[in-house]
This record gives sequence, structure tokens and C-alpha cells, in this order.
Amino acid sequence: MMSTRSNTPRRQAFLFLAISIALNTLAFVAIKMAVDQISTGATVPTVSTIVSILAKPYFWIGGFSFLASMYFWVLCLKLLDLSTAYPTSSVSYVLIAVVSFYLFGEEMGLSRLIGIALIVGGVSILYVPDLLRGKRAS
Repeated sequence: MMSTRSNTPRRQAFLFLAISIALNTLAFVAIKMAVDQISTGATVPTVSTIVSILAKPYFWIGGFSFLASMYFWVLCLKLLDLSTAYPTSSVSYVLIAVVSFYLFGEEMGLSRLIGIALIVGGVSILYVPDLLRGKRAS
């Protein structure tokens, strides 16, 4: 009977990675929400625009979410190879695209869907050697 203790650090690494990805997604979505609350026609940021953005709670939610994301990213990197963790973190691109579609009404055309499929496929390929050896990613 195989001990589950040997899988514990790997499971922790993927838990930390998942939390980091979720918080990173939240950070960018929250900052987008803060920026969308500012009505300005200026293409160059002005002091008043910057002050307005800083006054939005969503900006601070995004900032704190980003810092928390980095904390869990560091914990993940202590347990997982960067060559595995970094490409896996691209799942946040997929999450942001899906959230943007539902929350902001952004377009989800064929090219974006193909891009998402390529990201998911690429991340999945990272774990093929583990699957062939009979190891589980989590």
C-alpha cells in the first residue's frame, strides 16, 4: 500500500498554485472593474484619473488580491518546479477570458476559443509524462 504522505507536498503545491491563479484572476478583474468606473475621455492618464482610480474599492481589492496571489505563488515555487508552475499559471488567461465574457460582455469569438483550447491543451501536455508513469498531478 502506497503512502499518501509522499504526495502531500505535491498536493500542497497544486493547492497553492490554484489559489494563486484564482487570486491573480480576481486581481485583474477587480482592477478592470475599478477602471471601468472612471469616465474619462483622456488617452493619457492624468493626476485626477489616477486619484479617481485609487479611490475605488475595486482597485484595492485587486491590489490586495495580487499581493495574496504572489504569497501563494512563492509557497507553490518552494514545492514545484518553475518549469511546471509557470506554464500552468497560464490557466489564469482562460479564467479571465471566461469571466470577462460573462461579467463585462466581452466578445468570445472563434479565434479566442481556439486560443483558449491551445492554452488548455498546452497545460494538459505538461502532465502527460506523469500520467504515463501512473502519477497523479494532485
